[in-house]
Amino acid sequence: MSQPTYTVEDRQYQVNKFSVEGKVAFSYLVDTQQEINILQKKIDILKAASITLNTKVDEQLDDSMLTMLGDVVDGD
Repeated sequence: MSQPTYTVEDRQYQVNKFSVEGKVAFSYLVDTQQEINILQKKIDILKAASITLNTKVDEQLDDSMLTMLGDVVDGD
């Protein structure tokens, strides 16, 4: 198993040589990036769902449903 490295400007640093505080910060950084990746995937899925739902709603529309901007629409 390879040792983790931290890359900055094409230079790789061995994480196992970091101080305890540096190792903790690196671990948190990895966790944070993983969480960002998970959230980005969720955002992508939600965007796709939104597109699909908008399409379904748009399919329901016809001219008899039109209202003028500013009209009050009640729950009926």
